[in-house]
Amino acid sequence: MIFFWDRPRIYDIRLSSCFSLGQVEWAKQHHIEHVFGNFLTGDFKPLTPLPGPPDQLAMPGPTPPTLSLLAWGTGKAKETLKTPDKVLKAWWDGNFSLEFREFVEAARQNHELDVKITDDSSTGRPTKRPRLTEAEGAKVETQAETEVKDAKIESKDLSDLPTLCYEAKVTANPKLVVKVTIGQGVFLENTGTSDESIKAGVVLCGYYKGKFWSPDSTSEAPSEKADVTIRLTSNLDHVMLNSKYQPLGDIIKAKRQLTPADAHVSYHELIDSPTPTDASAFKLEPKKMTVYFKVADFPAVKTEEGEGEAKLMIPAAHLAGAIPEKVWRDSQLAEIVWAVKWPAVAAKGLQPIRPMVMTSKEFVIKSKTAVVIAKPNV
Repeated sequence: MIFFWDRPRIYDIRLSSCFSLGQVEWAKQHHIEHVFGNFLTGDFKPLTPLPGPPDQLAMPGPTPPTLSLLAWGTGKAKETLKTPDKVLKAWWDGNFSLEFREFVEAARQNHELDVKITDDSSTGRPTKRPRLTEAEGAKVETQAETEVKDAKIESKDLSDLPTLCYEAKVTANPKLVVKVTIGQGVFLENTGTSDESIKAGVVLCGYYKGKFWSPDSTSEAPSEKADVTIRLTSNLDHVMLNSKYQPLGDIIKAKRQLTPADAHVSYHELIDSPTPTDASAFKLEPKKMTVYFKVADFPAVKTEEGEGEAKLMIPAAHLAGAIPEKVWRDSQLAEIVWAVKWPAVAAKGLQPIRPMVMTSKEFVIKSKTAVVIAKPNV
């Protein structure tokens, strides 16, 4: 429905929803011709906006709210808006991880996002340093020396850990829990009420069943996540023989005393490299064929209901395969150790059976804290 008034020049165009497309196009064309005709005859006048209400009648707008920070919770610590854990788990290490991380980092820089603020930092007041007695001062100095000596051992409060993906209890000590977070980070938590002293050679987690294969015999390319390289370098490497964590050099030395011809390692070439302190020292060079252990996909994880969000549990015997081999190789506190055996045909040499992840040095975990095994990329 269209109405035209020439005096005053007001154009009121109302198109009913019941009009067909042809009728709407006709009304549009008729309106254009009408305006164009007035323009040619000189009768066209541009539309002028209606006058606004007087200033004294205009109501002032509300005060803009402060939305730069939204804090909630109780206690000393306050948190800003937080990226949901479910979103981080699904996207941080997924197929589009690079794009997602750039998006989150940009949001964190432009907004108060994923920031924990304490009362001291928010008020700007420095924390007072308590006075120490002579004995307490000596204890503090001793602790400082220990921290400098173990500079590579980094501890974290449980509240400072990134978003959790998987966790598993250490079989040898149920008080210890291996936690895998976003960014392929690995932490070892002490859930006990006292400090735990960890020795070298403690099994943290293992790999699920798999098979040995070589890319030289197939067109398949190695997978960074699913394949573990059989890599032994010298007599100083540790292996598991008959459930005993021991140096590879001791095993080869004992075999040489029985059957020297059989004292070698499968898939490697043994080169004697005696040193002033160890005449039986040797190095290992991989043969032409590179061999991998391909880990099969472990079964669906079991969800256990706890406080808050459900936790994803994976048996400790399978957890190592949740992150790539390189993460374990770069760790300062853990290493990939091969379980080995002497085969029935001894001429084949010492054979690897299955990889596992074990501690590589001694360290202490304080109660209700976690030690960084692999630093997360967050």
